[in-house]
Amino acid sequence: MPSFQLWKERDAALKWHLSTSIAESKVLSRMERRVLLFLFAYYDRARGRIEYPGHEIFAARHHIPPEQLQAALVALERAGLVMPQPLPSNLLAYLPNALLLQEAYERARQAHPELFAS
Repeated sequence: MPSFQLWKERDAALKWHLSTSIAESKVLSRMERRVLLFLFAYYDRARGRIEYPGHEIFAARHHIPPEQLQAALVALERAGLVMPQPLPSNLLAYLPNALLLQEAYERARQAHPELFAS
């Protein structure tokens, strides 16, 4: 299998298991799970961070009332699932919880050992 296709399939498996882990969470509210799932749509694997587009854009794009978005982000920060990382350009990024990413990796590796054999 060509390496670019292998990476694409690994990424798809990781995203699937990450979203499953978030969706199965019993400690997060429905809105917190929804916001966290959408945040990972902005995850940049090369930089290891979530490139947050800003409250107004995020809320409009994902049809979330701004006050509920703010409350969910604060709850996710307090829970340690994301950590704000101010950037020099005065934009905001989030660092994802490494344990959450590790669990998704382990689930994907167990479900698809052929993708992670090399």
